[in-house]
Amino acid sequence: MNARMPIDPRVDFAFKCLFGSQANKSILISLLRAILKLEIGDVELLNPFNLMEVPDDKLSILDVKARLVDGALVNIEMQMVVSADYAERGLYYWAELFTEQLKQGDDYSKLVPTVAIHIINDVMFDEISDHHLEFEIRATDHPNLRLTDRFSLHTIELPKFQVTAEHVATKLDQWCYLFNHAEELESSGIPATLTDEAIKQAIEAMKVMFQTERERELYLARQKQARDELWKKNALDPEKRFQAGREVGVKEGVKEGLRQGIQLGLEKRFGSSAVRLVGRVRDLQDEARLRSLQEALFTVATLEEFEKALG
Repeated sequence: MNARMPIDPRVDFAFKCLFGSQANKSILISLLRAILKLEIGDVELLNPFNLMEVPDDKLSILDVKARLVDGALVNIEMQMVVSADYAERGLYYWAELFTEQLKQGDDYSKLVPTVAIHIINDVMFDEISDHHLEFEIRATDHPNLRLTDRFSLHTIELPKFQVTAEHVATKLDQWCYLFNHAEELESSGIPATLTDEAIKQAIEAMKVMFQTERERELYLARQKQARDELWKKNALDPEKRFQAGREVGVKEGVKEGLRQGIQLGLEKRFGSSAVRLVGRVRDLQDEARLRSLQEALFTVATLEEFEKALG
């Protein structure tokens, strides 16, 4: 039997399985309550998770559609990477769910409130720090005047949520913390601030997810796809490329500074003969593919062995 792998609920396939399954309706209800701030007694899943219906293609949308008791429609999805046209995409899928309500000849008054929720493992709005935003249609000159209560679109940008476990306060905080740290929680335990029973149920549900080879393959494929998309986005973004390059430069600078510091320390203690030792240690570093000269020095084990090596 294969060892169980940790599950990241930010991968859309895992998200769909976790929140779109009939057995996990209480988990979905808790998440919706936290986001919409509504008392939700029950939901009807309109596209429940079915492994046999999960497509293999990379372009498929693994969202969760549900109907609330009052008839309102909700479409919730997890997205790992925000593309340049993501806002238009989100609006399009909201409109698709909204317009599907009517058959030919139906009165427009039959249209019910339709809510789109996008949980994003990326940053969509750099200009503000808020991680949860709700969009409505309002008059530009009169923000208190809403055109209709039928439209609502939420975005939750997970990278902006930097709250530590000790400072988790709201129900939505608990879910955001779970999304960002789910893979760690199994080994580290559930923080005391994650009090929602549905959070614990979600963690237990993830422990038994993807037991078959096909399920594991689908999950890993979607995970790889998301990582590839993120890499491509960062590769094309000049700012991200600059940041990545700077990080590499800093790391290389630290390594070089460490190497020079060790060399100067050896020369100060042992004199010119230390040059031979440094050369020998570098050889050890190359052979063992060690990460730094410091690690290579420790392969000689002790200072006494250094002194013996110098003769």
